[in-house]
Amino acid sequence: MGRLRWMQNVRTSDFKEGELLQSDKYFYIRDAGIYIRSSADGTLDIVSDTTLNLTAPSIVTTGAITNKRPVISGSGATVDLTAAQTGSLVLFDKADGIVFTLPTPVAGLWYDFFTTTTITSNAAEVITKTVASEFILGSLINIDTDTSNAVAAWTGNGTTHVKISSNGSTTGGVAGSMYRLTAVSTTQWMVQGTLFGTGEVATPFANA
Repeated sequence: MGRLRWMQNVRTSDFKEGELLQSDKYFYIRDAGIYIRSSADGTLDIVSDTTLNLTAPSIVTTGAITNKRPVISGSGATVDLTAAQTGSLVLFDKADGIVFTLPTPVAGLWYDFFTTTTITSNAAEVITKTVASEFILGSLINIDTDTSNAVAAWTGNGTTHVKISSNGSTTGGVAGSMYRLTAVSTTQWMVQGTLFGTGEVATPFANA
């Protein structure tokens, strides 16, 4: 069995034998947030603290692939989302509201927003990063949950609307409200979804 040795100014290695990394030890690259290890017999962990890129003309997998989408929860009063968090499930889980600011739109970025806790003060809001030039286009359905479940539809015009604001009553924000925002260009986000409201429901779309 050989030994793996790092030497300054040596950029190539010639392994004459297979190398064995004992037990569940870590092999770090750059810093402690990027590593390869075997956490258990039969398991290989490849971990990156930001992005893992797999690039090849062909990638072949054997066996089942389990993929869990990121969930953003337990947030403070204001949160700036990043492009790296695309595909995340973003939770409105504070009764006193949260304001999420979208990143600069790049076509294909998307986020799902879901209200787990009915808003009782302030609002559950999503706003574009640059309100002078980034807008929301699409529609939201608002269901009046405290009467006959009457349905109203509201549209974002894509030219002045930069915010979706739900107050926990007329403009949605009751637990169960959900919608998706997808960047379709460098200036527009497309929205689609369903809000749960109470009272005389009203549009959640707003200008800056």
